[in-house]
Amino acid sequence: MIVPVFNQAGALSSTLEALAGQTVGPHEREIVVVDNGSTDETADVLAAAREVVPGLRTAVEDSVRGSYAARNRGIDVAEGALLAFTDADCLPHPSWLERGLAAAQTGSDLVAGRIELTFRGDRPNVWEYVDAGGFLDQRLHVEEHGFGVTANLFVRREVFRSVGVFRATLKSGGDYEFCHRATAGGASITYAEDAVVSHPARAEAAEVFAKTKRVAIGLRDLERRGLLDHNRLSWRHFLPVRHYPSPEGFRPPAGLRLQAALCVNVLKYWSLLWRLR
Repeated sequence: MIVPVFNQAGALSSTLEALAGQTVGPHEREIVVVDNGSTDETADVLAAAREVVPGLRTAVEDSVRGSYAARNRGIDVAEGALLAFTDADCLPHPSWLERGLAAAQTGSDLVAGRIELTFRGDRPNVWEYVDAGGFLDQRLHVEEHGFGVTANLFVRREVFRSVGVFRATLKSGGDYEFCHRATAGGASITYAEDAVVSHPARAEAAEVFAKTKRVAIGLRDLERRGLLDHNRLSWRHFLPVRHYPSPEGFRPPAGLRLQAALCVNVLKYWSLLWRLR
């Protein structure tokens, strides 16, 4: 299990606890956390965790800033034949690793598991609603676009040996690019509904705007490099959003739907500003 981390000390402890509590025993798995040059208390959290988390190994990647560079360092350090990726703000369910391994044993080279969005309260605020509806729909990513995001992704080591590792220079979209490179090289990818990690929906405007900007820059970079196979910029991107999906199992009131629609369209054109730069 490989986890990149950068200045996420507050969330990392819970992630490590969730990884330590996997149904796959400590003698059958390893946890590799790669610090990407954090300046907060991440090093202290890892030092304390090494005393209580079986199988925890740590590494540092501070020569290249970026989660894909950190994941590549984790690939070098890890010893397993199947590598499981998640993020430092995610909470894998207890059976996550077991279910991902089972899905890979059916013959898949890459397995993308379900990402369950969680909210601070019983009901999402408008930014959580927007975030949950717009990002991390892993089934859609796999079935419609042929990739899985690294918040919940299993990859056979032989795939990395065959097609190479993540592009460390990409700040966003490296999982998209890698999965497409892997499948173009003959690897198979499948979606595993029961291999689940929880991810907190972004609850603040600044967080959602930052995510939107990062994704837009990633799409722009992929397109300019000729690596974007879908969602290429066209006149359709300038049309306003009229229908926006609701988080699973949630029926938003009309007022919240209206707020979300306004926010989504602002984000849409904010995204275009970054794609056109």
